[in-house]
Amino acid sequence: MQRQVNAILAVLGLSVGLTATASAGDVGSGSNHYKAPTAAPYYSWSGFYAGVSGGYAWSTDRDGDTRLSPNGNDASAGVLFGPAFFQGALSAIPTALNSRSKGFLGGGQLGYNVQTGSLVWGLETDFSGANIGGSDTETGEAIIAGGHGNLPFPMQAAVQNKMDFFGTFRGRLGYSPTDRLLVYGTGGLAYGDVKSTASTSDVPSTVLATPASGSASAILPGWTVGGGFESGLSFAPNVSIKAEYLYYDLGHLSYALSPSTISNDAGDILGSITTNVTTHFRGSIMRLGLNYKLN
Repeated sequence: MQRQVNAILAVLGLSVGLTATASAGDVGSGSNHYKAPTAAPYYSWSGFYAGVSGGYAWSTDRDGDTRLSPNGNDASAGVLFGPAFFQGALSAIPTALNSRSKGFLGGGQLGYNVQTGSLVWGLETDFSGANIGGSDTETGEAIIAGGHGNLPFPMQAAVQNKMDFFGTFRGRLGYSPTDRLLVYGTGGLAYGDVKSTASTSDVPSTVLATPASGSASAILPGWTVGGGFESGLSFAPNVSIKAEYLYYDLGHLSYALSPSTISNDAGDILGSITTNVTTHFRGSIMRLGLNYKLN
């Protein structure tokens, strides 16, 4: 009997030992133990990126984006009341016009970022086709006292300004306060393909002025400054969206109109006027963009 009891105890001891060994093996192999959650990978803004963007541009010049400077060549010596008529026509030409240009633009951008901690800096260049333009027509008048009484001398001036493409080469400096969010400032060089067309003419009165017109176009260099924010998409790790504001100033475009001959209602030639035109191209841009990080 004692031998049977000892055999049973030995078998039970062997079973317990084998079970403990198997359990230890399972824990060591990691098949049935608790695993700590893995942290999400840190989002980085570093690297090259390319994208597309589009938006709206506008100008709110209150003092006039186009200035007219009429210069007179008086030929009215010996003509009755000629100098007074001529000076009246000269002073009646409006000298400030505001085209209030506005329109859409769209294109693409290419850039490179370097991130150090929460600080992000880099370079970006962009190019957009544009349909930005506007026009204005103003009428001026001078009242001249003469032998025929007080006579009105009305003159009219018109301008049309446009920009066909716009581009920049800028630096960007930003701060990433949270994962996948970048707030940045930007500034640098800007350029645009611009054109200005202007004209002057008389409004039927006792003064007759032949129409004058002229135009000029150029790719003007200038500067731009602005800022925006950009956000990486959680479901598309290499894709980000941005919203951006830029103020640009491309400087001035100057040209001269063809001469306008001034005469009175009697047919006397009073002189000629050559008008110089200067247009200032500047404004604001608000646009949205989509970027893809290339690495």
